[in-house]
Amino acid sequence: GVYGDLSYRRFYLTPQLAMGGYHEGASSNLGGVFQFRQSLDLAYRFDNGHRLGVRAAHISNAHLHEHNPGEEEVLLIYSFPLGPYL
Repeated sequence: GVYGDLSYRRFYLTPQLAMGGYHEGASSNLGGVFQFRQSLDLAYRFDNGHRLGVRAAHISNAHLHEHNPGEEEVLLIYSFPLGPYL
């Protein structure tokens, strides 16, 4: 996937797009193997680099298959830097 930060002072907006593979097994029928995920984060950055925010996301097969139930998420997120090179 790909993502990028857009910042204004201490606030960060992070759009994300990704593609993945899915095997149903004993879980939900998402309509097919290929799934696409779009999400948007809004977070506040503290002085130590940690961020606290909310993420909204949608996963679906982009109508590549007849069955396309989709799935939505709203998450509370907390992130912290691991170091300058990681």
